[in-house]
Amino acid sequence: MRAAFFEEHGGPEVLKICERPDPEPGPDDALVEVSACGLNHLDIWVRLGGKRNFPLPIIPGSDPAGVVLEAPAGSGLEPGDEVVIYPCEGHGDEEAVARGDDQLCPDFRIYGAARDGGMAEKIAVPAANCFAKPKTLSMHEAAAVSINY
Repeated sequence: MRAAFFEEHGGPEVLKICERPDPEPGPDDALVEVSACGLNHLDIWVRLGGKRNFPLPIIPGSDPAGVVLEAPAGSGLEPGDEVVIYPCEGHGDEEAVARGDDQLCPDFRIYGAARDGGMAEKIAVPAANCFAKPKTLSMHEAAAVSINY
């Protein structure tokens, strides 16, 4: 698949667009064809590096929206569903995750900063992170929603 990615920190010249391996969904993951992905300050911080230790190489993009290609049975998702992706995952505190407080977990990951994000043709994410895109929004508008709200 084609994707934007960084292999090193630096200026805009470190952004590459080329072929990357397709994501491999886990048993609870949906595979989503990305239709749009917002660009925000986090993408710039990851590119620059600085005080944070962002993993490299990485596909940026914390604000994807797209169309479900594959979904696990019982997830409520079907191929063809248009979704907005919640771009965060919490690990290490199952009670916080169950309450919906992923951000309180000791291992809190934001897509495009701690794991590959949505600036690619496809992304594999937990099915629970996929929410129906409101029909009143275009894909571009939907991609402006997830991390901001």
